[in-house]
Formats: sequence, C-alpha cells, structure tokens
Amino acid sequence: MIESIRKVNRNIEAFAEAHASTPYERKQVVILIRASLLTSIFMFQYTGVCWYIGYDTGVKILPYEGLLFALLPLLYLTGLRTKVIGNLFVLIGYIFGVALVINEGGMYSPVMPWLTLMTIYGLLFVNKWRLPYRIRHVK
Repeated sequence: MIESIRKVNRNIEAFAEAHASTPYERKQVVILIRASLLTSIFMFQYTGVCWYIGYDTGVKILPYEGLLFALLPLLYLTGLRTKVIGNLFVLIGYIFGVALVINEGGMYSPVMPWLTLMTIYGLLFVNKWRLPYRIRHVK
C-alpha cells in the first residue's frame, strides 16, 4: 500500500515537473493535483455514505462534483495555467457546495465549513503576492 502511494506521488511530481516553469509553480501543481484527487476520492466515498443514510440530495450531486475534481488535473494537458485551474477548483467547490446548501439545511447546513475552506484553497493556486504599488516610508 505504501509503495503504491509513493509511486503515485512520484508520478504526480514528474507530471508537475513537465507542466511548471518555476519551482514555486511546480509546488502549486503538485498541491492542486493532490487536492483534486483527494477531494474526488472523498466525494465518491461520501456519495456512498449519503446513499447508506438516505441523503438523496448528496447522492444526486456529489458524484458529478467528484468526477469534475478527478478530471481537473487533465486540464494541464490543454495548456491551461495553474492559476486558471486553481480558480476552476474553487468554482467547482462553490457551485456544488451552494447547490447542497440550497437543497438541504440552508445556513445551518454542514456544508458551510466547506464553502469557507474553498477560499483558502484558492489562495494556494494564485501567483505570489505582489503589491500593485511600491510602499514608501513616510518620514
């Protein structure tokens, strides 16, 4: 099992090396691919849990979300940059999260923490922070 995980990680690292121009972007690609794959695995697993407990809304929505998260790393093959794919990651999470909140629970839905985390994930995939102006020291 551990050797399989190491092999997957080596493949992700090699894929990131081929699709990133800087070491910083390579780290972003690795994080995005791992987050996408782990999130898709979680969505498919949670679909099973929803089916088991009779949560029909989750069974109807979560497989599509899991599929989109699983396919997200393939967008690198089209030439899209990490910034765009990262924003798509956040967009997918928000669209399906809001759909779940609207259909079940409203503001008291257990999906609300997920929506909060999506903004933090989005910050991982944008370029390094740059101020639009130079800060001057005032004497």
